[in-house]
Amino acid sequence: MSERRLYKESEKILAAEYYLLSSVKEAELQMREGKLLASGRFTYSKGAVDYQRRALSPAIEEITLTLKLHTTERWTGIAHYDKTQQKMVRWIEKN
Repeated sequence: MSERRLYKESEKILAAEYYLLSSVKEAELQMREGKLLASGRFTYSKGAVDYQRRALSPAIEEITLTLKLHTTERWTGIAHYDKTQQKMVRWIEKN
């Protein structure tokens, strides 16, 4: 019984990490192309990631990502995008 619970918990954690990483990569690509909206959603088979972006300085944008799995669990991460380097330069997971 405990092995089953451990397996389910591990499955949720791996899905959350995968979805957050995929969202960061997609946001980075859209930022590079100038297509990322001020807020929006990336949808996946077992959940969705809502994002909001804001300027921290003329060169740095902050993107806050909130993952909601279908299991009602939530994870939050913050990414910093450097416009000069055209890539994510920092990632913080709040959970």
